[in-house]
Amino acid sequence: MKISSRPFGAMEHSEPVRCYKMEHESGIEVEVLNYGATLRSVKVPVNGTMVQVCRGYETLEEYRAGTAYVGAVVGRCAGRIENAAFCLNGKEYKLAANEAPNHLHGGKSGFDRKIWDAQVLDNGVRFRRISPDGEEGYPGEVDVTVEYTINEEGVLCLRFDALAKQDTVVSLTHHGYWNLEGEKSESAAHHLFCTPARQFAQIRADGIATGTLLDTAGTPFDFSR
Repeated sequence: MKISSRPFGAMEHSEPVRCYKMEHESGIEVEVLNYGATLRSVKVPVNGTMVQVCRGYETLEEYRAGTAYVGAVVGRCAGRIENAAFCLNGKEYKLAANEAPNHLHGGKSGFDRKIWDAQVLDNGVRFRRISPDGEEGYPGEVDVTVEYTINEEGVLCLRFDALAKQDTVVSLTHHGYWNLEGEKSESAAHHLFCTPARQFAQIRADGIATGTLLDTAGTPFDFSR
């Protein structure tokens, strides 16, 4: 597999942003950024044509101005935390209320807004950053790594690892937008999808999870076949 990199802009303090391109023998081409450990592009060969199946921006400025977390790694805690606060071991921690009054996807400057250290592997790219104690209000330092790799069969794999120095809250996710019919398609309604999930988390109208798990059977969230 061939892996190359190119400049993709710079931050205010001249921190360089780079785009890493992975070209696999199967024909798949993947681009990732050290800004937000972001998946910028996934192209796959279909009938002799390369089809873009993952949404991404063309410039760093678009990523920095965006509010949809396009292709980024989201953390330290994905989702919404009510009233931007939580209790852990009897102590309350106040977080950034970036979707007032709640906390969303890691805060005002979450993992999606950070420059990550990058290491080129034989089969992909590993990103790493240290989230310091108190970042966006979270307790404890956390060492986080994200790996994008392509295996021998041409399958794109994503792996998260997080090691905390003390009790904290960590819930990472990837915020990719996909359309397997290609970027020119206006709908993903014709896709076939299945998952063995038997339950889903109930949420309120404001997106806050209630803590109740509901059965998928008989609901629009039943994708067992």
